[in-house]
Amino acid sequence: MKRMGTAAVLAMILTGAPGRAGPDDAHDVPHVAVTDVVPDYRLPELWYGSKAPKLEIAEFVKGTPVTDFEPGQVYVVEFWATWCGPCIAAFPHVTQLQKAYGDRVTVIGVNIWERFETPEERSEKVNAFVAKHDANMGYTVAIEDGSKMAESWMTAAGQSGIPSSFIVNQDGKIAWIGHPMSLDDPLKAIVGSTWNPADAEAKAAEDHAKSTLLQAAMGDLRRGETDRAYKIMWSLQAHEMAEDAWYLNMMAWTVLTGDGIESRDTELALTMAKRASKLTEDAEPMILDTLALAYYERGKRELAIATEKKAIEILEDKGSDTSAYRKALARFEKGD
Repeated sequence: MKRMGTAAVLAMILTGAPGRAGPDDAHDVPHVAVTDVVPDYRLPELWYGSKAPKLEIAEFVKGTPVTDFEPGQVYVVEFWATWCGPCIAAFPHVTQLQKAYGDRVTVIGVNIWERFETPEERSEKVNAFVAKHDANMGYTVAIEDGSKMAESWMTAAGQSGIPSSFIVNQDGKIAWIGHPMSLDDPLKAIVGSTWNPADAEAKAAEDHAKSTLLQAAMGDLRRGETDRAYKIMWSLQAHEMAEDAWYLNMMAWTVLTGDGIESRDTELALTMAKRASKLTEDAEPMILDTLALAYYERGKRELAIATEKKAIEILEDKGSDTSAYRKALARFEKGD
C-alpha cells in the first residue's frame, strides 16, 4: 500500500481523524490525536528534506577531516558518547557499513553530550576512548565544538537519545534519521538513488506523532495521571500501534510492572499482550512472558501457567537461559 504524503499525514494528525482499528479489537476505542494531548504539536525544526546543518568540529580524532558536505556524496553523521553502552554496541555495525560502501559513503562519528569540565579534558578522554575502541570505529571520528552540533542537529531534530544517525543525501539534505542499527535499508536506497523521500517523510511524520503520544502516556503514568495515560494507550493499541508487537509488549509490561503506578489497567495490558503475541505468532518468549503475567493479573491462572510454559519451551529449544521465566512460572503455580 502506498503511504500518504506528508501533508495528508499531518492533516490526519492535526485533525484527530480516526485511525484504523487493530485486529480483534473488542472495544470501540476513540482515537486520541496528538493535538488532543499536545495542543501546539508540530514536527521538529530539523526534518526530512531540511538542509543539513554545518559541521562544527573542535577536533578530528581519527580519519580524514570533513569540513563541508560535498555535492554528490552521501554522508552518515552518527552521534555517540563515551558513556553510552548502546553506542558502543553499534560501533561494529557502523564500521561494517563504512567498509561496505567505501568512498561512496562518508561516516562521521560525532562525540556529543560528554560530562567533562574542560575541552582539554574532553579531548584527552575521548582520544583515549577511541584508541581503546579503534578496531570497532573504522570511520572518521570527531568531537563537536562545545555543544554546537548537539544543539543544531539533535535538539533541532527532536532527538533525545543516542546513538542517533542522520543520512545526508547527495544534495546535502537530511534524508533519514534513526538508530544506526537501522541504517542498512535507507542507506542502500539513498546511495542507489531508489529512495522515495515523500514516503520516508510521511512515515517519519507518523512515527513522530506516535512517539509523542507514547511519551505523553508514559509521563502521565509516572506522575500518577493514569486516567489520561490509559486513554492514550487504549487509543495507541487500537490505532497507531495496532500492528507493532514490540511497542505493544513494552506498553503492556510497563502497565503491569512499572514503578509507582498506583492503578494498573490490567484489562488494557492483557489486550495489548494478546495482540502482540498474535502478531508474532505466539513464538516470542519475551512477549509470551508478558502475556502470562497479564493473564495472571486478570485472574486467569491456568492460562498464565500454560503461556509461561510455552515461553520456556521455546527458550529451551534455542538453548537459552530460562531461569527468569521459571521463577515467574513458580509464582503462577504457587498462586502468590
